[in-house]
Amino acid sequence: MTARALAQMLAETSRRPPRRATAQQMAEAVRFVRERLGAAERPPAEDRLVALYRIILRACSERRLHDLRRKDWRSVPWILWRDPEPPAGLPGLLDALFAALVQLDSRRGVRNLVNVYLRDYDPGAVGFAEVARQLRAWIPRREELSRWRHVQERFRLFEPVQGPTAVADAILASEGEVARIEREAGLAPDYAESRLLEAVHAVLGTRIATEMAAGRIAATTLDRVLDGLIEGTRLRFPGQRVALANALLGAWRRATPPEPIKGRLLQFFLRVYKDPRIHHERWFGVAPECVAVLRRWLAREALEQFFDVIDRSALDDHWRYRKKFWLAYFEKGVVEDAWIVLGLEAQRDARRVMEGNLEFGKLLTGQGAQRNHSVLLLRLDRFIITEWSHNGRCRVWPADDRDAPKFFAARYSRSDLITGSINLGEPTPGLTHRRSEAGVWQGKLADFIARKTNIRISRSEYMPYGR
Repeated sequence: MTARALAQMLAETSRRPPRRATAQQMAEAVRFVRERLGAAERPPAEDRLVALYRIILRACSERRLHDLRRKDWRSVPWILWRDPEPPAGLPGLLDALFAALVQLDSRRGVRNLVNVYLRDYDPGAVGFAEVARQLRAWIPRREELSRWRHVQERFRLFEPVQGPTAVADAILASEGEVARIEREAGLAPDYAESRLLEAVHAVLGTRIATEMAAGRIAATTLDRVLDGLIEGTRLRFPGQRVALANALLGAWRRATPPEPIKGRLLQFFLRVYKDPRIHHERWFGVAPECVAVLRRWLAREALEQFFDVIDRSALDDHWRYRKKFWLAYFEKGVVEDAWIVLGLEAQRDARRVMEGNLEFGKLLTGQGAQRNHSVLLLRLDRFIITEWSHNGRCRVWPADDRDAPKFFAARYSRSDLITGSINLGEPTPGLTHRRSEAGVWQGKLADFIARKTNIRISRSEYMPYGR
């Protein structure tokens, strides 16, 4: 059916009462759309592909490829890289396929070759370069491939090495949604799950890491691109999970990102990968040094969020001194983990302040723990430290002490967070926050930490305004 014939049929239909199209008319319309717009074809049923695979292997071994029927040649592209013995590597098969598709003028067969090139994209696969070269030769002159002409000119999609890189670079350079560039490259929606698009996402991960490290990517661009890599709370290509985390976090193993960049990366990983301190399975395979980067950021974030919550429920005069003291250790990069434990009232404040991005433990009311109490749990070198809100003591345990509080639990009683703590020079275990304005308790605790760990901070570092 020609375009003119289809237009006449539609015009006639509009002038007479509507009636149901026949099966033949529907098939003609679908065929026309597929041929002109290049919509992705569906592969034959699996049993048909299995049978064809066996036919091809036998025909090649007996040198009887000339006996194949038209419908066989039309479907051969679907099995080119089928295991265990990919037909694309059989002597003479590709040349025979290209010749047959031209001789038989099999438009569907040619489109199938494009579909398989995109779906099974693998530059290292046997015969893949030859298929790419043939498609590049056909695109300028075959009508059924007309939709790919502009795509090839702009994105070089049928040049196996350059294609994914060109699309990734266009996404980074664009100010629009990732999906728009994917559509312009002919990859969406028909090839949204193709291996070629997966290769584009892989390149995006490495490109983002490079641009971040060089300080050439804005936080808004990072946010836009990361949003395009996910669907809901999942990566669109789960196979990229490890490589993407290693690329994005590996860029900051020895440096600290600007706050807007760090904030967007934290949001992304907490949304998609979840907190690595709790959801270990979501981080399986990611390099430990990259996980450590995120844990370091989470520890600092926990401290900031803890004091934001405390500002709403405790005495301000107490907390500006404690915040300054512990920030000094964070700035030195010696706090390995931080976890916050919140009473019922503090939990309500936390949900407003933390916007659902960080998890926390819940402090059970009772045994002297009140609804508005909160606790900051820290790991510093060989020690576990708890810092209580209000008038609570600071308490310390050796990290290997069986009574030491456990990190990342869902619930804690007061006894979980005080039992077995060591004496810090006062009649009872722990340290009271006496004479904060004069730096009395701060000096005692800083001296203890220095003696036990050789980690030292000066009075000018831990006192407000360096007093």
